[in-house]
Amino acid sequence: MDREKQQKAPFVEALEGYCQQHMKAYHTPGHKLGQGISAYQANLFGDALRRDLGVMYALDDLFQPEGALKEAMELVDNAPKTVKEGLSKAEAEDIKKKLEEAGAKVEIK
Repeated sequence: MDREKQQKAPFVEALEGYCQQHMKAYHTPGHKLGQGISAYQANLFGDALRRDLGVMYALDDLFQPEGALKEAMELVDNAPKTVKEGLSKAEAEDIKKKLEEAGAKVEIK
């Protein structure tokens, strides 16, 4: 696992970049990027409505991702995961051996 890569947030970065372009919303009704909301709604939701996920089509293809979404998905796939907890040392070593034989990198804590 590349710890430096795991610090990245490619989809969030792409979404922020899109928001900074100040695009006008001409898509799904109700998705207005926070435009025209009441003061109460602005207080309740803060800046979140400006990052309307309805714009995802402008960032990457959900069904065949190639850009920021694909990179984010790969980072999640490569993130460290806990496999088992509360095992004896012998059980942990046995599982470690099997996982390493399959190509995994394993750390027993």
